[in-house]
Amino acid sequence: MEDAELEILLKPILDLYSQIETDLLLNVVSRFDSYETIGGSLEWYMDRLQEMGAFYQSNVKIMTKYIGMSSKEIKHLMEELSMRAVMSFANDPIADLNALLNSTSNRNILMSILGNVEDDIKIINTKALEGTQKAYMDVLTKSFIETSSGVYSYQESVKHGLIEMAGRGITGATYQRSNGRQVRYSLEGTVRRDILTRAHQVSFETQMNTMRELGHNLVYVSQHLGARVHPTNKIANHAGWQGKVYMLDGSSEKYENLIEATGYGDIQGLAGVNCRHHISSYIEGVTKLPSRIDEDKNE
Repeated sequence: MEDAELEILLKPILDLYSQIETDLLLNVVSRFDSYETIGGSLEWYMDRLQEMGAFYQSNVKIMTKYIGMSSKEIKHLMEELSMRAVMSFANDPIADLNALLNSTSNRNILMSILGNVEDDIKIINTKALEGTQKAYMDVLTKSFIETSSGVYSYQESVKHGLIEMAGRGITGATYQRSNGRQVRYSLEGTVRRDILTRAHQVSFETQMNTMRELGHNLVYVSQHLGARVHPTNKIANHAGWQGKVYMLDGSSEKYENLIEATGYGDIQGLAGVNCRHHISSYIEGVTKLPSRIDEDKNE
């Protein structure tokens, strides 16, 4: 499936989480619209802290409003991708598409990955609630410090704090890189990354299972310009293994093993985080392949 097609299927889910983020941000804003007269005082600050429990529950209510719609859209996406993975074998002369679409093993793959997606979404939703609490506390504490010290008036401080919060959005995930740098993902960015990863998994797993059922063992990995490069890690060096044919099971002098060469199943490898590569079955002497992209040109 082309990236543009996947984006169309992904859009309803991202739109839902964009609306969730907007509603959460507006809920933060609503907490600062009626305390101008005592804003910035210690009493005001302590009152706001005591309201944190009620604030959290109101955010849970917002999330609950959308959870059912989100689950429905995700299920639709994964079922569509599973179906398309099978239909990619429509031109295979020995493929019984109806049998493959109703294959128990393909169905089990779909259900397993749907379960994984549900777990991912639960974590994302929890992080969204935590991120909203933090966003509120950041504005609250900043406003108290700046107002009590006389740097800004309450209105000015809250305005600046809310503008900064809106610019940052709600944090969906935070990661520590090996160089010590902390990377922050927005709520929408986290959803996009995790759903895309699972989307590729359901496509890959269904295709590979279907290939085995049809007796195909050679796999072509797609290629694109700008594939990531790594000087020492073979599986993280996508530019090195893209655009080649591999063996699904086993290996030979002519063809490396798919998993060993590309790191399929590893977060850094084929079908890992933010990977855009696809696979298709390859039949020697029949399948025509494009010229391989030059690695220097790719870089």
